[in-house]
Amino acid sequence: MPSKRQRFVEWAIDRVGLPCLWAAKGDYFVADGHRRLLLDSPAYDCSGLVPCALLAVTGKDLRDTRNAQKLWLELPVAYVRTDELEPYAVKPGDLAFYGPGELDIDHVVIYLAGGHILSASGARPSITTLEDAKRAGARVQVKQTANYRPDLRGFRSLAKYLDSKELKP
Repeated sequence: MPSKRQRFVEWAIDRVGLPCLWAAKGDYFVADGHRRLLLDSPAYDCSGLVPCALLAVTGKDLRDTRNAQKLWLELPVAYVRTDELEPYAVKPGDLAFYGPGELDIDHVVIYLAGGHILSASGARPSITTLEDAKRAGARVQVKQTANYRPDLRGFRSLAKYLDSKELKP
């Protein structure tokens, strides 16, 4: 049986190509402080993809309580950014974070392996419909390197959620 970490990565990879919509958490998004159901297609933003994957694998629902900044502050350091990523330092399923400063994190992605990452990207606050997301090319996608943005801050470990021996109920 695959580990929770493997299932987390596989679940996220299965979402490649789905739309990226600002504040989307799979089957809903938040607008004006209210949940709005997505009826046509699931969609994710960067900090919606991670909690949805965790929910699918662990049963723990963090969708309404976690964003990129909170995950950055909560999770233990896996690797601090330098010019080159040490490939052995980060495990598939760990998270990479981006932003203008340590206390201003605005993007999170899932590290896959070999330097590749999985990102729900391209959405902006002005992208409010699935049609807008599709036109803008905002989608869940694999990128060849974690250094695709110059403001990579570092990596955090999801070990507390993914490496425990407990199975999803």
